[in-house]
This record gives sequence, structure tokens and C-alpha cells, in this order.
Amino acid sequence: MTDLVPDKVPDAVPSEVPEKNLGGRPMVVLTEKQKEKLTWMAPYLTTDMIADSLKIPRRTFFEILKRDEEVAALYKKHKSDKVAEVASNLVNKAIGGDTTAAIFFLKTQAGWSENKLNAAEKPQIQINVNSLIKEKEVQPIIDVQAIDVDEE
Repeated sequence: MTDLVPDKVPDAVPSEVPEKNLGGRPMVVLTEKQKEKLTWMAPYLTTDMIADSLKIPRRTFFEILKRDEEVAALYKKHKSDKVAEVASNLVNKAIGGDTTAAIFFLKTQAGWSENKLNAAEKPQIQINVNSLIKEKEVQPIIDVQAIDVDEE
């Protein structure tokens, strides 16, 4: 009697085994044209705007960034390059004497604050507004006085 079953069944090579279709939507992969578009959009647009421009949902864009190292690297590189350029310009302005740039930089990067008083430490003020009527012209008079909480 001839054996119908061979003694040894060859091992399957994983790449030759077709993947089982688990259903659902197909995975979105960015085209080369979309990747190129991403490189010039990343520094300027929000993730919502980028996803809209690529005609994909925002959640899908984040999934692509998680699973596709090339896309994530493109996005991060182009975004961070522009941030570094702008930050450099801001620091140069601050060093050059631009007070607004210096204050902004110190507040956002150094934790600096013009006023660190909490609500209990802030002085209470009382504002009285009176009006003087002088020849059909109303002129407000504002009297501001700090109230010492300890004296009350």
C-alpha cells in the first residue's frame, strides 16, 4: 500500500503564507506625493489642518505617525527645524534689546513671571468713580486706594 501522506511536510515560510483578512478598513499608507506635501506643511499647520489637507481623519494621521517611522521622522524633522529657526530669531531679538521678545522668552522658557503673588497675597483695592459735570462734558474721576487687610 502506498502512503498518501508524505513522511515530512515542508515547513511553511511565513512570507509565503497569505495573511488572513480580518475585515475592517484597509490600512492607510501615505503616497510619496503626500509625504512631500507633509514636509512643507509640518512647520506651519496644525495636525488637524495637515490631516484635512491629506484628506484623512486626524486619528488616522496619528496612527500613521505611530506605525510609519519614515513619516514620523519627516514630520518631526520639518516641524522642529522651523521651531528652532523661530526660537533662534526670538532669542536674537531679546538679546538685541527687544523688551517684548525678552519678556515672552523668559515667561515661556524660564518660568519667569511678573507677579508671583497668589490671591491671598494680592492687595485688595477699592475703586470709586465719580463724575464731574462741566459745561455739558462728563469727566470721570477715579480714586484708587489700596486697602490694608490687616487694618480692617
